[in-house]
Amino acid sequence: MPSPVVESRWSRLAASLDWAGAVMGLQMAIAVVAALFFALLLRLEYPTWSVFTVLMLLLAQYVGAVQQKAVFRMAGTVLGGLLGYLATGALQQDPWLYLSITFVVIAFSVAMFGQSRAPYAFFLLGLTYVVIVSNSQTDPSLAWKFALLRTEEVGLGVVVSMVVQSTVFPNYANRAFREALQVAFEELRVATPLAVAHFQRRHTEAMRNLNDFPSRATALRMLLRFGGMESKAFRKEIGRSAELVTKVTRAAGILRSFQRYEPAPEPYQSALRELVGETGLLLAEGWKDLQGGEGLAETWKNRASSLNERIEDALRSLRGSKEAWSIAPKECMGLSAHLLAISELREVLLEMDSVERAPAGVTSLAESLDLAPAWPGPEWIKRGIRSGLACVVALILENWLKLPNGAMVLLCVYVFTVLNAQSPDETGDRSAIRYTIVFGIATTAICIALFAATPLMASYAVQNIVLATWAFLFGYWLHAAGGVTVPLSASFFLLISVLGLNSQVPVTFSDIEGVFSGIILGFVLAALAQRLFWPVLPQQNLQRGMRAYLQTLSDSLERGMGALPLGRRTAQGLFPSKAFKFVAAMAGPCFPQEEAGRMREFILTMQDLASELDLCARHHNPFLPPDVQADTTHAIEETKAVVQKGFELLDTAFRDASCPADLTPEIDAALALWDASYASLHSFIWKTDLSPAEAISLLGLGARFRATLLILKQAIQQARSLRMDGYLGDVSL
Repeated sequence: MPSPVVESRWSRLAASLDWAGAVMGLQMAIAVVAALFFALLLRLEYPTWSVFTVLMLLLAQYVGAVQQKAVFRMAGTVLGGLLGYLATGALQQDPWLYLSITFVVIAFSVAMFGQSRAPYAFFLLGLTYVVIVSNSQTDPSLAWKFALLRTEEVGLGVVVSMVVQSTVFPNYANRAFREALQVAFEELRVATPLAVAHFQRRHTEAMRNLNDFPSRATALRMLLRFGGMESKAFRKEIGRSAELVTKVTRAAGILRSFQRYEPAPEPYQSALRELVGETGLLLAEGWKDLQGGEGLAETWKNRASSLNERIEDALRSLRGSKEAWSIAPKECMGLSAHLLAISELREVLLEMDSVERAPAGVTSLAESLDLAPAWPGPEWIKRGIRSGLACVVALILENWLKLPNGAMVLLCVYVFTVLNAQSPDETGDRSAIRYTIVFGIATTAICIALFAATPLMASYAVQNIVLATWAFLFGYWLHAAGGVTVPLSASFFLLISVLGLNSQVPVTFSDIEGVFSGIILGFVLAALAQRLFWPVLPQQNLQRGMRAYLQTLSDSLERGMGALPLGRRTAQGLFPSKAFKFVAAMAGPCFPQEEAGRMREFILTMQDLASELDLCARHHNPFLPPDVQADTTHAIEETKAVVQKGFELLDTAFRDASCPADLTPEIDAALALWDASYASLHSFIWKTDLSPAEAISLLGLGARFRATLLILKQAIQQARSLRMDGYLGDVSL
């Protein structure tokens, strides 16, 4: 019987394991061994291409995503093979035309990888073209053969990938979506009473876990896309599910806003504390009911309506209180903002209940689920040009040096110049040279080890064990990293090169030297291209990303984020989490920890500003009584003008890596307008006995605009404390 100490160790080990990563690793291990087995059984000439295919497809993780990537991979492979055959067979005798066509095909393929319409197909078009032209260098008449073999091998890999993903611990996106939505409901259920508790006391850290909700909404929309490919029934629900994601995101934004308002003053706090607390608990129950799939019961709706009426009655009774009348109007802003947020949360829950109860297929998809822009931006066009130039240089060197593994040179150059900038750690091309040195040492060690290990690799059992072990570790680490990092890509190429050695016949020194020279030269050429031609660096990504973020906020001033295309909203929602990774990747002497901390605080403030601004912009055409319309409209327009100027100052600061001008006088003037407008509104409400619901809407909106100005003031002050001239735009960082 094992001792408690041993059991404790095993339990700790089990708890530390990433079981989802283990499942992904197991899928990859089974798939690569199966692909290699069937490739050898069918006597296909290049089984490594099948292995390459299954690894790339299983990165998608979900059945629907694998199906989509499989279609794109086959389409890109067929078209790339056809273009490679035509270019090599017909144009190789005219080097200038041949190299020009090669540059255009690769540049176009890489650029189109950065848009929303079948990006993976374009990536495979360029990849297959590279494979065909590099393998046909010595004999162009064999181009058709390589195109056909490539298509056969990829087809086998596609079949194996789809079978494994569908049968070995299948991971369905539609199930993952439902589970993720349930988790979101649960987090909102827990957060709601905490947020409402701000009515009586502030605890600013309580809502931090909701900061990254916009990026999670993007993940939910991706699951929607893939889930629709897996199930006809789920496809009918996509419109309804997308609407739920939108409303959940809105609810998270409302909950986050509570922490930005001051607690309600007395006597309002004493009179409303219990009612507001009870409302918070009731709203939490609403999330639980939606989470259970039952919808909101009539008893819940009646209780919500009753509580709302009791709050309104309490507010009416306080209008005759001398203590309430003596409070400065500005001190009531927090009260109004809290009550408006509670009212909006109740509306969101009722709207979600209505969406949930609608029959499947009734709620249509309001917009496309494409999360990337329809056309590639300037950065992707530059990457395309860079990859095209690097591949042309590699092609010339391969033809000149007659490398034994020249095809690997071109393949490394293409993949590394395209994918390294997409590394999930957001380091981009910054470490390209350092990685080349590290990979060179590792490749040398592996090549030396190959002299001793090659006889062992002649055993299929040993070969399969090594291959399965590596594939399992690749999948496990990839899941933990959240994507293909640069070291994982390098290890992938090393395995493919070793697997490409035919261990069933004597492996010569020349064969092993070919592995070494091909990979090393590919690393070197890719690194030089990455660092010399428009390098993708974290500080530049932060600079460009923040400017794009500010532009999106500026464009949303009038009608809110909901009026912008989904692609722009997605980029805006994802940027803060990416920006934190940029900051982490920039660590060094030029960017000390103190500056990194200041930059993180600035990013969090900008995230708060975006959230508050969106809540304001949703009321882009508010009802304003004639008596106060002029003053309030003037305050709103002046606030928008000041916010717009603030965005322009911050944009200039990030563009020039400079200190933004001080906007405090303009912000204070706009705040004074709101103080005067708020006093007018307050007096109007007391004189006309305006209904509490209308009063809350008017005063709450004013409180939100005022909060927006205060957050902007904080953001400008934080930006003025940054020393951006020391690191933004510095490619030597």
